[in-house]
Amino acid sequence: MRFVLTIVLVCLAWPALAGTRVWGLYGWGPNGWSDGVDQIAAQARTIPGVEFVHVFDYRDTQAVADQITASPRGSKIAIYGYSCGANSTWIIGNAFVGHRNIAEVLGMQPSIWCGGGTLATLAGNIGYGQNTFSYGTLGFGSQRWQGARRLYEIERPSRHANADNDPAYQNDVLSAIATLAGTTWCPPQAHRCHGHTVIVHRPHEGEGRVIVLHHGQRP
Repeated sequence: MRFVLTIVLVCLAWPALAGTRVWGLYGWGPNGWSDGVDQIAAQARTIPGVEFVHVFDYRDTQAVADQITASPRGSKIAIYGYSCGANSTWIIGNAFVGHRNIAEVLGMQPSIWCGGGTLATLAGNIGYGQNTFSYGTLGFGSQRWQGARRLYEIERPSRHANADNDPAYQNDVLSAIATLAGTTWCPPQAHRCHGHTVIVHRPHEGEGRVIVLHHGQRP
């Protein structure tokens, strides 16, 4: 009986395995202009291991930070955003320097007009930065990133107004979230999962990588 009681007490004291928590941020303007952010959120909720997905206006950085602060310490945190919302992802991530590691910061066409200029620096508490950007957008979707412990930049030519609805952009984000959650992401249109639907070749610690992809290509 004493042995059984000891096992029960150990189980109660053992920290629960924390899941993946995801925050999305809309771009500038009415939220309906960034409905691709909602589409990503809806699909992210179906990924095994993702326990929380919440979407905010790009200006609500403090609200997102408050929710991250209130999350269990073992939670794997991912923040994604489009346009000005992509800028907000690294602004939030950088705010936790010295306080908390942020597992992933994922951007879709961050803007040079929404903070950070043409080249934004991600702090070392961000484990993985991923920036899908496009030149030829008058700066609205061409901000480049540097820093983070691992950095992956994907140049995908796409009109800025449609980038969040671009299946390739959405799959970049969803693949990264699925990788963090310990699984793979299969786009809804796929009949079965292929290895190339997930980003498996992440940069090593302290390394950055830039690739150029045409529409529909996978890393």
